[in-house]
Amino acid sequence: FFRGFGLLLEELTAGKDLISLRETPQFDDNGAMFDVSQDNAVLRVESVKSILRRMAVMGLNVLMMYCEDSYDVPEEPYFGYMRARYTEEELRECDDYAYLFGIEMIPCIQTLSHLIDVLKWPAFNDIKEDYETLFVGGEKTYEFIEHLIQAAVKPFRTKRIHIGMDEAWHLGTGRYLAEHGLVPGEQIMKEHLARVMEIVRKLGLEPMMWSDMYFRLASKTRDYYDLEGQVPKEVIETAPKDMDLVYWDYYHEDEGFYEEYIKRHKEFPGRVVFAGGLWSWSTMVIHNGHALRTSIPALKQCRKQGVDEVYATIWGDDGAECAQMSSLLGLQLYAEYTFSSDVSMELLKDRFAACTGEDMDAFLALSRMDVLEEAPAGDPLPPDESYTTRELLYNDVLLDLYGKNYENRNLREHYQELSGKLK
Repeated sequence: FFRGFGLLLEELTAGKDLISLRETPQFDDNGAMFDVSQDNAVLRVESVKSILRRMAVMGLNVLMMYCEDSYDVPEEPYFGYMRARYTEEELRECDDYAYLFGIEMIPCIQTLSHLIDVLKWPAFNDIKEDYETLFVGGEKTYEFIEHLIQAAVKPFRTKRIHIGMDEAWHLGTGRYLAEHGLVPGEQIMKEHLARVMEIVRKLGLEPMMWSDMYFRLASKTRDYYDLEGQVPKEVIETAPKDMDLVYWDYYHEDEGFYEEYIKRHKEFPGRVVFAGGLWSWSTMVIHNGHALRTSIPALKQCRKQGVDEVYATIWGDDGAECAQMSSLLGLQLYAEYTFSSDVSMELLKDRFAACTGEDMDAFLALSRMDVLEEAPAGDPLPPDESYTTRELLYNDVLLDLYGKNYENRNLREHYQELSGKLK
């Protein structure tokens, strides 16, 4: 409804008096995941509402807030201790507001690793494998996880939940190794997932999880995107049928890779969900050009292969210095690949202006803060990602570790010219 309303306003603004529009959605669910855990970059409730309004007029219908420890868990007073976090009432207020626009809010948490800011407290010593991973098999571990899940779902209408489980780099190499000896990672992962699924099913929830640990454990180099690695058939067959598998990929620019990896995910019994990245991390300015370069081939393949649920992720790794609202252009791209049969740069620019009042070219120019090279002739997008702003700002002027990288660059001229454009 709200996308249609926005389209109507766009047509009326253009002076048309006879309007006929028809769109057929390519995905059932399409939305965003905002990282609100890293470096205390927790969006205020009013900011969440602002995002929801923009998502509604774009036509996006799901919002996830990625919370490692940024929400209250009554039974665990040291969970999120001394860090910014949401109260149950604040999350319920966000969910109520989303409901006005037909947007589903889904809690997204961690139930295995990525818990460094939790496990640093001595209160959790008896459930930790190492500094960021939970100890698999311990009864207190699953009491803790149940508390997390109950608190995460309580403010929301939905029965869906994202239970995380990605990038458990040290699985089975800490306390588990000391107590059980060397056990294959696949076996440990299977044991842990079975216990978490017991909790999820008991609470009547519909879970999804990141898929990378299945693929990493099958790779000799522990690489998620190892085309040589093959997940064993017996591992695939024992994966839960009632678990959606989220294939996340922020890096590839060719459709062929996405085609192959979506097919590999489809071998699992659960439904396949895709998550792309809007390149808001490890830098001070978003890399919108690179986000489009990687997202366009991914979304094309998702449409071709019948993946019916896609998300754009907005992470805050390494400082969360990038303005989260600068991800709006990427969200517009996801919306247009949901509703438009042919998505051109001209269409994206027009729709972005109509939905947000912003200029696509200005949002693309942001990445020139980091990227010094020019794009090839005829290419509308800036070149690949770089991290120039952080390297220059944090470079010690006495040690000058990064000085050689830039000694032949006319940085003053580049930034003087760019500052005028961005202003």
